[in-house]
Amino acid sequence: IDQHNAQIAALDKEIALYQIQLTATSAKKQTLQTKLAQLALSIKKITASIDRTKNQIGTTELQIQQLAAGIEKTQGSINSGQLGLAQSMRALADEEIRPIVVRMLSKGNISSVWNDIATIAYLQTALDEHIASLASAKRVLSDTKAATEDKRAQLVKQKNTLVSQQGSLNATKQAQSDLLAQTKSQESTYQSLIAQKKAQEAQFEQALTDLKSEY
Repeated sequence: IDQHNAQIAALDKEIALYQIQLTATSAKKQTLQTKLAQLALSIKKITASIDRTKNQIGTTELQIQQLAAGIEKTQGSINSGQLGLAQSMRALADEEIRPIVVRMLSKGNISSVWNDIATIAYLQTALDEHIASLASAKRVLSDTKAATEDKRAQLVKQKNTLVSQQGSLNATKQAQSDLLAQTKSQESTYQSLIAQKKAQEAQFEQALTDLKSEY
């Protein structure tokens, strides 16, 4: 009987020890599950931020393309204006070097000659002003394009940072998941050991009861 009592007491101590370890392991498991849930939320948020940044980059690239097209079109207009201005200047120069008598004979009177000269001069001034206006518009477009390109570079840098953070979070989540799997395995082991020791204890208690009934 004393031997059975000693074995039962030893089993009680083992069960109590395993129970302490099981409680600690279960608490660790709960903590890991909470951390994993937080990591999953953080990954979800950062993934949404990456998608948003990618969309912003796409929009910015489209703006850059549109600005580049605008600059090209404006430069084409400037080139055409400069060509027209050069033609007007040549026409004015040709008209000025012709003798006044020849010009009067071709036009019929001095008034028509001066009108032609005035018209060419007016067109020259108008073309000059138009070219200056186009050049100003081109500068504005170029400045806007440069600013937009800077914005795109910042967005790409931001996206790369977010992707790096996402990778770190995924690595941490994987490590935590592995640790959780190990913790669950330990929890299961302690539960099995406790069940086993309790079964042994029940056998000894039954044996002790049987022994007592014999006396």
